[in-house]
Amino acid sequence: MSGAPGTSWRVAPPALWARVETFVVLVLTVLLLPAYLTHRDSGPLQAIEGKTLDWRFQVRGPEPAGDAVAIVAIDDQTLARLGRWPFPRAWLARAVDALAADGARGIVFDLLLVGAGAGAALDPNDQQLRQSIARAGNVIVPFAFVYDPDEANRTLLPHNIKQSAYGTVRKDLVDIGQLPKQPAGALLPLESFLTVARPAHVTVFVEQDRSLRFAHTAIGFGDSFYPSLPVEAARLFLGLDRGDLTLDLGVGLTLGERFFAMDQEMAMAINYAGPAGSYETRSFIDIANGDFPAGSFRDRLVLIGPMAAALGDQFDTPYAPMLSGVEVFANVIDNLLGRGFLQRSPQTEWFDLIAIALGGLVAILLGQLRRPALAFLAMVAVVAVWCGVNFYGFAAWQTWLNFSFPTLAFLLGATVVVGGHAMRENRLRAHAERRGETLTRYVSPLAVNDLQGIAGAISNRTPVVAVLFVDLVGFTRTSERMTPVETGQLLRRFHHCVERAAEANGGVIDKFIGDGALVVFGVPEIGQADAANAVVAARAIAADVADWNSELAGGGGHAIGCGAGIHYGQVSISEVGGSQHAQITVTGDTVNVASRLEALTREWRTSILISDTVMQAARQAGAGDVLDGFRELPLQSIRGREDPIVVWAWPAPEADGESSEPWFLNLR
Repeated sequence: MSGAPGTSWRVAPPALWARVETFVVLVLTVLLLPAYLTHRDSGPLQAIEGKTLDWRFQVRGPEPAGDAVAIVAIDDQTLARLGRWPFPRAWLARAVDALAADGARGIVFDLLLVGAGAGAALDPNDQQLRQSIARAGNVIVPFAFVYDPDEANRTLLPHNIKQSAYGTVRKDLVDIGQLPKQPAGALLPLESFLTVARPAHVTVFVEQDRSLRFAHTAIGFGDSFYPSLPVEAARLFLGLDRGDLTLDLGVGLTLGERFFAMDQEMAMAINYAGPAGSYETRSFIDIANGDFPAGSFRDRLVLIGPMAAALGDQFDTPYAPMLSGVEVFANVIDNLLGRGFLQRSPQTEWFDLIAIALGGLVAILLGQLRRPALAFLAMVAVVAVWCGVNFYGFAAWQTWLNFSFPTLAFLLGATVVVGGHAMRENRLRAHAERRGETLTRYVSPLAVNDLQGIAGAISNRTPVVAVLFVDLVGFTRTSERMTPVETGQLLRRFHHCVERAAEANGGVIDKFIGDGALVVFGVPEIGQADAANAVVAARAIAADVADWNSELAGGGGHAIGCGAGIHYGQVSISEVGGSQHAQITVTGDTVNVASRLEALTREWRTSILISDTVMQAARQAGAGDVLDGFRELPLQSIRGREDPIVVWAWPAPEADGESSEPWFLNLR
């Protein structure tokens, strides 16, 4: 079917677009599956995922920390008492002696005990610390792997550190080429400390948002892999031999009888217990001075490290924007000894992949919801359910399910489906409007919505409206002297005149009937001034037609005028006609009376006749000025009605009812 020039009514079938959208969603979902496996821990999505993990921690709240770990903090009180940093290491020696005497099972330094180069003599303070470490026999001293060669003091590891590497390393299930880049060197403590202590690395990796969420249990250097300080501390606490450690690259870490899954980068997600102060902490100066209850550290693992703000070494964590490094290590050791890490095993990866696929499929199902508000509520509900699933897995099972990728799959799919549906609706609406504009040229505006299927089935509406019948007077006589083309031009001129008057006064043209027209005032919305508007329109039509007379007379034609009848009341808007041809129009007594009044204008040699109901309705609307010049006639009998009605005429008929010229010429 074709419409107006330049307009196409053809719209792609909705089913075709729905299939295209479904295909696009499936493609996006399939692309997200490998993207999850390769990029879940990198880029902007990793930062977003990290923030969702922080949210889960914060909603869960702090948990009780294990009592196996205690902290000796080099805090502001210590610096105030000792006066400078670094203070003499003799104070460290005093602290080691005090902790060993109190029965500490292990003493762990979170301090890089660097000093003069190899071969240099120890100063008395370092010598005192070395002797204290040797006497204790259970001290761990850290070293750091560095990736900038300028920061390293050694590029080759000494024998003491090489002996601390994992003895059993399995490489069967990992691609060595995918392992993290190896360091350029190491920042080592004084070698004299290494000969009497257990070495372990303290290298950590912060993420793009400067948060510390992972503990790297091993770092490869050369042909060996070296345990982190927390792993070595846990081994010391549990009394395990080095042979009790097994590193399965890309799989996990076995610590005695305990197994901890890890990823390709040999990292495990830290399960933080809470904010600063979650682990028992005492000031270093009190320990060095022996000012603490006896037995405070018996059979415990004690970490010695900086916590003063001026010393730095702080990281962003879920519970605290600036958590000291020694407290981070306390959390990791606690995870190894009992609390457990967050689970991100191959099983959770499979769950994440299934969730991504389901996200795309659920998005496709949203296309079945036709109402935009309902679709939006469904989207909110789906995201809320996924939030609940993520939090439940985190709080109940210590499982880190990926929130970002399944949500992204769902939102991308929903955007395609819901957005595509909205675009189709807009196109169909625009198509309907264009079609309506074309239909209105040929069909009554009363029927346009019903014909387009927008308003639904015809509803037999019965509003109260003003009905105007208007007809050309003298048209038959005038058209006898015209050609068919001239007659058609005159009719179009009259129809344009009616159209302008109706549009200017809120009327709807129901139909043109030859040289007449039926106009309704009060649809689609009823107004108080409908009756007055009908009178104004009728007077405008009559005045316009009267202005044509000089032109027609000059062309040899007869003068013409118009007759109009207006009634106000209830009508029925319904379908009339047979089974093959039908139309939607106004029907009822109000229409009949308006038609009879239009016919009576010939008898009374006047232009407009209105019923008393029109007069009263116009007056109530405060439009008395449009009634100027109307005169009440005697009661009029209307064909088809038993009771006569009051009728008003404009212009007022002449007293004798006769005139030498047509009455409508007086309207000029």
